[in-house]
Amino acid sequence: MQFLKQNRKILLKATGLAGLFLLCLYLRMQIFTLAYVPSESMVPTLQDGDFLFATKYDKAEIKRYDVVLFNFPDNERLCFVKRVIGMPGDTIEIKDGRVYANGVLCQDNFVEELSNDDGIYQVPEGCYFMLGDNRNNSLDSRFWENTFVQQDQIRGRVKCILFPFSHIKTF
Repeated sequence: MQFLKQNRKILLKATGLAGLFLLCLYLRMQIFTLAYVPSESMVPTLQDGDFLFATKYDKAEIKRYDVVLFNFPDNERLCFVKRVIGMPGDTIEIKDGRVYANGVLCQDNFVEELSNDDGIYQVPEGCYFMLGDNRNNSLDSRFWENTFVQQDQIRGRVKCILFPFSHIKTF
């Protein structure tokens, strides 16, 4: 009892820090995730070395052109970041470097150069077709053994670049 009286301030601070740590841990596990960009596959949108903030709570609201973090379908221990191009049920066609979803030309204002390959992909229900913005330097759905990302493999929607400070922007 004497010990508690003498060290009350220290115990209160330690309890507060432990509570703050648990709150941060909960938020990190349930609400958001952080990721580091290790390649140039998303240039010009993301640069090699960018540090990202993504939210987990809105994974069910994914739309075409969202930038997302996900478990790589061919090795789920790896986290990838790409742009959603194909939605569940879509037919994606790449022809002369242009990408079409269900026969409609997709937006490509975030791409510096068009891809140099062609192909047709039927996106299964509950899955997504992903492309990097740096189309000719991206390991994406076109080249994977398991072509599509399943809904439960998505870790979060990228909301902003946190670091380096010269690259900070929101999505």
